[in-house]
Amino acid sequence: MPVDRKFRLSLTLVVIAILMAVLLPALEREAMRAEQAGFRMVVGQLESVLLVKTAEMVAKDRLGDLKNFVNHNPMNWMKPPPINYIETDSQSDASRMRCHEAEPGYWFFDPVQALLVYKPNYAEGFGTQTTGDCVVFRLALAYLDRNGNGVFDETRDRISGLTLKRLDSGLSDR
Repeated sequence: MPVDRKFRLSLTLVVIAILMAVLLPALEREAMRAEQAGFRMVVGQLESVLLVKTAEMVAKDRLGDLKNFVNHNPMNWMKPPPINYIETDSQSDASRMRCHEAEPGYWFFDPVQALLVYKPNYAEGFGTQTTGDCVVFRLALAYLDRNGNGVFDETRDRISGLTLKRLDSGLSDR
């Protein structure tokens, strides 16, 4: 191989290496942003589904029945559920599905503990401490706490709807 061709090949490889060193971190940042946007979109869709469920019960004059939906899987009300949702139909599925075993970038519902769980690919931007930690939600009752005790009292407190309550982050041992 002539010297001129070797020099051009070497120069090309150096330029490619420099471009890769510059572009790969930028590509990873964009992948993190895309994952965060997808996560926020699913959370927004879930909140919309809860508003629709609340409106449906208000229209039927059955707002008090919303307490029966606490701890249900809100993904069941999304038609269709997100493509990155792994359905767990039974308690045996849930016992196998733990945060550390889940595939990054996927949602799943733990019917045993009534938790909706998302395992991010990247910890940054999700409020988790480390990569591998999960973001955990529970479907809860939103109510006006008239007696200020922090617990729903059916005789005193007024139900206002359903809410998606985010629990403590950094649950890697789930």
